Amino acid sequence: MIEGGMMIPVERARWQELGRLLLGKAVKCSRYLCESRTGSIFYCQLDDVIKIQPLLPVTIRRMTPDDISAMSYIIDEDEATLFRERLEEGKTGFVALDGERIIHYSWLTFKEEFESWLGITIHCGTGMGYSFNLYTLPEYKGKNIAPAVLSEHLASMKENGCHTALTVVGSKNTASLHTVMKVGFQKGPSFRRTIVLRRKSSSVTIDGAAVPLWK
Repeated sequence: MIEGGMMIPVERARWQELGRLLLGKAVKCSRYLCESRTGSIFYCQLDDVIKIQPLLPVTIRRMTPDDISAMSYIIDEDEATLFRERLEEGKTGFVALDGERIIHYSWLTFKEEFESWLGITIHCGTGMGYSFNLYTLPEYKGKNIAPAVLSEHLASMKENGCHTALTVVGSKNTASLHTVMKVGFQKGPSFRRTIVLRRKSSSVTIDGAAVPLWK
């Protein structure tokens, strides 16, 4: 089950009309600065998990509380607190290490997770797992690190009796799109979320043409 995030309480019908115009762009409004975000749910059946090998000799394992302290060069204090809370809630973190250096982290849950970027909550039903928050250091991208770790996610899900894996990817995140499709994910439903970034005035400009928000 997928639930939409709370809608911003400003003239619902007008925002629906505006959403059809935004076409995934950040636009300037004379009253507000708005942004439209699009993404899709991807799913993977776990009948035959594809094993991906990294192009570097890295170690892939479960995250520990000590790893969170060791990732201070990757995550800030708020993220560290969030990661500790996730472990306490029973969510599974994965890390990839080049020697002793953590170069990747990612998360897996069998329960539910709020996807703040799109404003939706993923509820894992019986036999489902959800992979999220994958991050690889820039200098290690393109070396099969993320696909290799994600294939470990799928193996872990299968070991736990799951038949389906889920993940969410932004429509313009080409690296993540390549990663999930490489390990066998297929595209499911798409979502668009329009958010207000800050107050401006009373019209929106799209490709040079002014569209009034309030008449």
